[in-house]
Amino acid sequence: MMKALKDKGTPGGFALGHATGDANTWCHWLVWTFGGKLVDAKNNVVINSPETLRALEYSKELYGTFIPGTLSWLDPNNNKVFLDGQISVTNNGISIYYASKNSKDPKINALQTDINHARYPAGPAGVSSACHLFMNQMIFSTRSIRRRPRSSSAS
Repeated sequence: MMKALKDKGTPGGFALGHATGDANTWCHWLVWTFGGKLVDAKNNVVINSPETLRALEYSKELYGTFIPGTLSWLDPNNNKVFLDGQISVTNNGISIYYASKNSKDPKINALQTDINHARYPAGPAGVSSACHLFMNQMIFSTRSIRRRPRSSSAS
């Protein structure tokens, strides 16, 4: 699919560089879909495996279909290039759709009717997998923390 999109002039792009959310989510899928693991059931590091090597070989081929620059992308970069029409597919949560839906720019707002979400494909391992981060969907505030009174120690 990615080769066909690139040949058609509508390439994709997935964050690789310094994107802590978007890059981690699709890169975990990539390792898992080939049957690779970071750790085993006993918490031993097992990433150095034939499955991980196959995932890396595939990622190199996949990377060749991306638009230039993905190695330096932060989390907002794929949103910007997608909404600008430079790419036609990327990994993202809801933020691209949300930005399109709420945009005052008619061109960007019109994209919401054409944006689709899909599961990652099942790879050689035969299992569809996904890694999604939840921390960026919470708002942290020190005002919501209730402080417990210090206990007095008896001397």
